[in-house]
Amino acid sequence: MRALLLASMCLIACGGRVGLEDLQPSSNPTTDSAVVRDTATQPDGVVPDTSIFEDTRPEPPPPPPPDGGPTSCEEPVPKDFRCTAPAPIAGKKVCNDVAIRAVGEGCFGFEATESTCNAARKKYPACSTCMLIDWISENRLAIGACIQKVAPGNKCATTIECTYSCLDVACSSCDWEPGSGKGGGSEMDDCWETAASGSCYSIAAKDYEACVSDPKLSVCVPNTVEDLLPFYRGACRDGGDWSKAYVADPPSTGSGPG
Repeated sequence: MRALLLASMCLIACGGRVGLEDLQPSSNPTTDSAVVRDTATQPDGVVPDTSIFEDTRPEPPPPPPPDGGPTSCEEPVPKDFRCTAPAPIAGKKVCNDVAIRAVGEGCFGFEATESTCNAARKKYPACSTCMLIDWISENRLAIGACIQKVAPGNKCATTIECTYSCLDVACSSCDWEPGSGKGGGSEMDDCWETAASGSCYSIAAKDYEACVSDPKLSVCVPNTVEDLLPFYRGACRDGGDWSKAYVADPPSTGSGPG
């Protein structure tokens, strides 16, 4: 199955820079860091300033254990584990593109530090709360809550959230440190790969690939770092409405809310 998206996002505000290693770099990034190209016709959607979000090519996923069995740190999923629908989240109208970019650069960017994140949060308190608290669930983007609004009743909201929850349980004792697992990756990398095709497969992961590949849900499932801009436009600029997620703010909005 395709590499799991958004495996971990540890916010600077919680002690570390947001990890976006599972997001794929844009296949056609802008070459002018001062230019933001917005078009709903591009396959990748909006392409913002590439300095806004960290854009590093991810390492290939580690190979599974030679015997195809569980990793040493993997734990059995309890028999009473059940999938539940994600909690709904109310969208807000507290951000504009300027604020989203500032918080993104300060807290998610390649050179983000605790200081840059705190500065962005201080300048745009309402917007940063929406981005970094309201729409982060279990240290990941609240993909399921977005799907609930974009496609009410779609089972993928539960499937995606449940896949992550199951993997979290199965791999709760694994080490995130690079080199702790096989092939130079981490124990967590190995565990997620084996659990996704093993203990968590029938629970939820068997449908994960179809869900994250569904074009109708793409705005909720960032597959490139640039896709975070339309995600947050819908969540925090347009009140939980993604119908205009690929429409940029007019130039006159200035520094705007936040």
